[in-house]
Amino acid sequence: MRSKHVGAFLGLILAMILSSYVIPRQVEATEIPIQVNVSPNVLNIQSDGTVLSIHTDINYSLVVGTSVTVNDVPILFWKNDAQGYFVAKFDINQIKQLDGLKIGDYNKLTLVGYTTQGDTFIGSQEIKIIDKIPTVK
Repeated sequence: MRSKHVGAFLGLILAMILSSYVIPRQVEATEIPIQVNVSPNVLNIQSDGTVLSIHTDINYSLVVGTSVTVNDVPILFWKNDAQGYFVAKFDINQIKQLDGLKIGDYNKLTLVGYTTQGDTFIGSQEIKIIDKIPTVK
């Protein structure tokens, strides 16, 4: 008789534990389109520049900075501008070495990253790539 009570008690405890467990539902992430402004918008392979900047229209506080890439090149560092928007900085030499760059033509740079809510943001701009030795004045 006692084992029936113990079994019923254990069953009740198990039911309470299972009823308090909430199975997390899958939430689909949203893809957020953003505007980007790449600087420089004409990239000279021969230039001595060190950083490519991408200004965005997404709030700085919404971005997981370490998640941001441009054409799979990882971000170098980031900051906010005077309006509170996210600005991404990339090693310009890594951009110059991207596979498939068309010299003398426009090439699409695509910035991708994640928000603090787990959504993806994405923005693209075409910039011209040139290969000219700068003239000294």
